[in-house]
Amino acid sequence: MEGYTPEDRELLREMRRVRRVKKSKRLLWELLTWGVLAALTGWILMTRFCAMAVSRGPAMGPAVPAGSVVVALRPWGEARPRRGDVILFGRENAWEIKRVAAVGGDELDRDESGQLTVNGEAVAGCMMSGGAEEIELPFTVPEGEYFVLGDRYGLSVDSRSAAFGTVDSANVAGVAKYIVWPAYRIGEIE
Repeated sequence: MEGYTPEDRELLREMRRVRRVKKSKRLLWELLTWGVLAALTGWILMTRFCAMAVSRGPAMGPAVPAGSVVVALRPWGEARPRRGDVILFGRENAWEIKRVAAVGGDELDRDESGQLTVNGEAVAGCMMSGGAEEIELPFTVPEGEYFVLGDRYGLSVDSRSAAFGTVDSANVAGVAKYIVWPAYRIGEIE
């Protein structure tokens, strides 16, 4: 019985095929490894330095439309939210997004027209009716807390309500800086 002996060109063709398969497997393995490392690094960076949430409701108006996915940068060291910053904070097992109107030590009152004032300066368009559900004015924001308002004052439940109150700095996840979804709204928050 005679055995089959492949020709040189058949051997070369088979060797090239084996090399291609090995090279493809190696490339696939490297891509998978780098993809996992990139995803893990991204996850660590996002959880350590950022927080993400979805805006609910119309209270933040055109700056942060309802349904927008927001990225907030976590505060570092002595860096704390300032007046005018949009913050992401936890409240009753949910995320809230509001704008800081006053920080610890600021004095809130109502002028003669009923408009809310912070340290004597009127907050444009923010009226206080003096109803029973509102905070009692004048009011000093406690240290380590924030008085927050929605951008659409008439549609927002915020720190003007005694039931809502101020936001403790321990509950602040970070300063909301970017909208990452929907695609047509990607960019910085004004």
